[in-house]
Amino acid sequence: MITCSHCNYYENPAGNNYCLGCGNKLPTTFERWHRLLLALWVLVIGTLLFFIPERLPRLAREKDNGSNIPTTSKELPPEINPNGIYHSEVTLADGSTGAFDIYVLDKKYVWETGSESVVEGLGDLSQKNKWKTAFSERLQELLKNANEIIVVGTADIRSATERENARAGNRSRTLLNVVTEIRGNGQTAFNWNLGQWKGSRKVSFEDQRRLIFIEVVRRSAGADLKEGVRKALEEHQTAQPIFTDLLYSYSKSNAFEIR
Repeated sequence: MITCSHCNYYENPAGNNYCLGCGNKLPTTFERWHRLLLALWVLVIGTLLFFIPERLPRLAREKDNGSNIPTTSKELPPEINPNGIYHSEVTLADGSTGAFDIYVLDKKYVWETGSESVVEGLGDLSQKNKWKTAFSERLQELLKNANEIIVVGTADIRSATERENARAGNRSRTLLNVVTEIRGNGQTAFNWNLGQWKGSRKVSFEDQRRLIFIEVVRRSAGADLKEGVRKALEEHQTAQPIFTDLLYSYSKSNAFEIR
């Protein structure tokens, strides 16, 4: 039976083209299904428009690798997501060149809140020889065999800037001590204190205090290390949010205090 939209109360047998009560044309089966599908499409599109804008910033950061970003051919340690490594070759203004591999450790390895030595999933790296069991053999080999290595210290936004800048510096020194022990000397290891996060408050605290290593694969004699790193990061800033963050979102980003 079909209820007439004009009569409302008058029900007509299925298959009738016109209402037996008022004579108005009745919708066909096709027209009824067409209206139902149209209503469903409106509902789906409205739902997507409501939810997607809220999720875009988080989804963009969960995407570990942007398109067209070259990656290294090395076999990676398990601590490093394959989509979290970036290779960059740069030429500086004076004609000198350099090549860098930037490693962002997996999100399950971040600095523990408030700690200057404990990394979630790895433990307290300030303990003597802790790295021997905390770091995989492959990561130890990577850090040991790098021509030069830079460790990066980060801190999140949840405390006073002066305190968090110091915390980030101490975190970078914790990593530097570990890398120095692994390499046997500290002559070709450097630390970079990025300081406290000063970027968007929508970024999760974990994303603000990631563990990052930068391997200097090679650089020609006289090539400026700081300028080389800056240019390596600038190469990826439009395709990957974390590199924009390293350049601009920390209190010491522009200082490039690599030492």
